[in-house]
Amino acid sequence: QQQQQRQQQQQVMQGAASTSTPENMVLADWCTARDILREILDWAALRGNDSVQLANVKRLFRSVYAVDLCETTLGYCKLSELLRDDRFKDICEVQVRGHGYVVAPAQVEDIDDEEEIAHPVPNNPSSPASCGTNETAGRCSSSSSSS
Repeated sequence: QQQQQRQQQQQVMQGAASTSTPENMVLADWCTARDILREILDWAALRGNDSVQLANVKRLFRSVYAVDLCETTLGYCKLSELLRDDRFKDICEVQVRGHGYVVAPAQVEDIDDEEEIAHPVPNNPSSPASCGTNETAGRCSSSSSSS
């Protein structure tokens, strides 16, 4: 089953049509969003890409993982703003390239940041340790802007 899931993931990542429907989607919470975004960026790196088009991020969440990454549910109006939140700083950075935005793996700048990431402070809302909180109440409109 795991091999079948990987094959399906590869097909979708290569642009194959998705069979997921909104009815079977789960809204991403902070932990899920972090984990999936990390996987997407890792997969892109394995394929020799140093980034993913911002416009493709939500599509990949939906088509590969059947998870809806809803920036409004997580408190943001734009996907680019969501991905600039401190809770993603250890995973990614949003960059302008050419005529659009891309999501690239974060460049860890100093050891203090790595320590905070490795040992997050409990009850710190900007820390990955706060993933147990329910911050996904709300609905997401499919017509939200991605930049």
